[in-house]
Amino acid sequence: MKKTITFALALVLCVCAVFAASSAASSSSQSRPVVSTELSTLATPIYRVELYDTKTITQQEVNEAISYYSAQLGYAVTEEEVIDDLVSTTLVNQAIEKDLKDGKIDIYNGDFNDFVSYRLQVLAANYGVELKSEEDATNFLSQFGMTYNNFAEELLTEWATEKYIDNYSGGKLSNISTPSNAEIQEFFDSNRTMFVSDEYVMPAHIFFSTGEGKNKAEQQRLANTVYNNIRSGRISFEKAVSDYSEDDGSRDVGGNLNYWVSRSDEDMVAAFGDAALKALFALKKGEVSSVVEGPQGFHIFKCLDRNDARLLSLDDKFNPNANSDSYTVRYLISQQLRANKYQQIYLETYAKAIEDLKSRATLKSLKK
Repeated sequence: MKKTITFALALVLCVCAVFAASSAASSSSQSRPVVSTELSTLATPIYRVELYDTKTITQQEVNEAISYYSAQLGYAVTEEEVIDDLVSTTLVNQAIEKDLKDGKIDIYNGDFNDFVSYRLQVLAANYGVELKSEEDATNFLSQFGMTYNNFAEELLTEWATEKYIDNYSGGKLSNISTPSNAEIQEFFDSNRTMFVSDEYVMPAHIFFSTGEGKNKAEQQRLANTVYNNIRSGRISFEKAVSDYSEDDGSRDVGGNLNYWVSRSDEDMVAAFGDAALKALFALKKGEVSSVVEGPQGFHIFKCLDRNDARLLSLDDKFNPNANSDSYTVRYLISQQLRANKYQQIYLETYAKAIEDLKSRATLKSLKK
């Protein structure tokens, strides 16, 4: 039982989403004619949960959840564990609906908007991005194929569950204190090697496209001519960016591409290629590269700035692309300590709430 409860706590939030999706799939499948014994078996209710309402759990829901959890966790979960999770989630959902009707909790209020905004700011901060406007938020979420409404919808089930657990705890979740400087310092001293900055380079480039309608040989000759003119001093790098670069996104800012980390992601490699990245990270600050070929054309790079790998101090930014000076190691630790305390209270309260709900519910296995 202890193992099952631990499993339930670890997956409480994703269970809600899977449970809702599998419920919808189950109800739609039951509305269609049964075409085989196998489908009939899958649609058979195997567990009944009664608290403020009656809900049956089907074999299909359990099978789908087993596949999802096993993929997410990286190991095979048992049917018993999944059934216990689905039962727990059903009880919480029924309790939330009851508290909503009784006016004990309110999930559609200004606090939800603040919650969504906070979670979005935290997510953006982890990527070194500061959101100063709705346009910033829209552009940031678009990188993940999401809109603000999509993001909010993803958080609604989590928010409703947290409101219920906070109410059950007597408001402990909503009154977590900010960690003291002493607590932050203690965590930093005990985990010093966690806070290491990668090697970062801030490049600017002049881009000569070899895309549709472009003659590759001519573009390479032009790039070599521009490079020789920069090297001889006949033209500055900045003037060459303005006059020749075909990158509309960076031309008006001197070719600046912001900081790049040495652990290049797939998108960066796809856009510039391994050879270009190696050439760039070999540059010293202020140095200009020779012409380098990439997948989409030719580049001339200039290293505007570089941060070598090093141990960070408490007041160093954890990502040099962060626009705000507040996104420091100190801020990161403070957020982590609050999150740890929040998780501790949440899991302890959730376990007590489930135990209480189960004691008042009628639970019955329908398996023969």
